[in-house]
This record gives sequence, structure tokens and C-alpha cells, in this order.
Amino acid sequence: MAFVPTGNGLVPAGSAVVPTGKNIESNSLVVRGKVEAWGGVFLPFDIVPDDPDLIVQAVKKACACANIVVLNAGSSKGSDDWSVEQLEEIGTIICHQVNHGPAHHSSAAVVDGTPVWASPTRRSAPRSHWGSTCCLL
Repeated sequence: MAFVPTGNGLVPAGSAVVPTGKNIESNSLVVRGKVEAWGGVFLPFDIVPDDPDLIVQAVKKACACANIVVLNAGSSKGSDDWSVEQLEEIGTIICHQVNHGPAHHSSAAVVDGTPVWASPTRRSAPRSHWGSTCCLL
């Protein structure tokens, strides 16, 4: 499973300094734990900036090397949330905005025959959301 975190506001976990207004990218740690506990292989990608072309490149690369991709990204709320538009450009959207919270702005797509789950990075979403995301995987 490939995990692609995106966002200009993210810094890698373990960073010595976290600038004001930035967030530590910790969702990959939670998802890695779930995937590996279930016997899966976790393929982490570096943080991708909020740039539509770079997001497309990362998703296509992830789809080429994994049987499922989690795009941990803005998915409809902010000014730089590109995931749905970019997934629609390069694949087929299965659903956008699911009927549950706190991460109801999640979406699913198929890109190059690979399922892609786009889930928001919002810090307000409790870690339990990742449990349900991993169940979908």
C-alpha cells in the first residue's frame, strides 16, 4: 500500500523544528502501524506540495508500484485542495464525500486500474478515522 501525504503545511515526523503554522505529518505513522499489523507492505512517499502537477505525478508513481494508494490530502475544503480534481483528471471518481464524519470529505477513485482513497489531513479528525480508512483498504 502506497501512502502519499500532501500539503504545504506539513513537515516530516521527526523534524527538529516545526515552524509556526505547520503540522507534523503523523498520519503515515498510524496507517503504517495498521497496514503492517495486518501483514501488508507499507510504501511511504515524501510529502508532496500543494501543486496539481506534482500530485498527479506522485499518484501515478504510487499506482505503478502499489496495489492500493492512500492520498492523504486536502479533499475539498481549502483553497489548495486539489485531490478530487486531479484524480478526476487522471482516473475515475467512484465517490466524493462519504456519509460519515469527521472525515466525510474523503473520496475514492481508480487510477490506472489501482484504487485510490483520498482522505483529508485535518488535525481535527480523530485517529479513529484512520482505523475506518484502513478497514476500507
